[in-house]
Amino acid sequence: MTATVCHVQSCIHHHSKESCGVDQISVAVQGSRAFCSTYRNHHLYKTGADNDTLDMNTQITSSNPEVGCQAAACFYNQDMVCYAAAIEVFGDNAVDSTETRCNTFLPRDEDDSGVEERFEFGLHVD
Repeated sequence: MTATVCHVQSCIHHHSKESCGVDQISVAVQGSRAFCSTYRNHHLYKTGADNDTLDMNTQITSSNPEVGCQAAACFYNQDMVCYAAAIEVFGDNAVDSTETRCNTFLPRDEDDSGVEERFEFGLHVD
């Protein structure tokens, strides 16, 4: 399973120690950027017992969610699932998901040269 480190404190799913509280996230791509499409800005959602919406801030379902990946050109994408050992998501002051970024996104080389070098750094798990 891919370990997830999330630095996007404005997300409704963000929890202490840079963890993500949702059990599955999705990484999407726009141009040459990959972003967390599961991101939801906590200022745009009402939370709490007195509201009709779910209090996401108190419900952590997983500290390492499954990572679905729509970035078909990413080296770590295999059958729409991320197989990197870990991903990092950034997005200071993000208001919507496209303002976040998957820092682990690595465009696949057409000839896949350098594959051994990438494995040496332990970024990929089978």
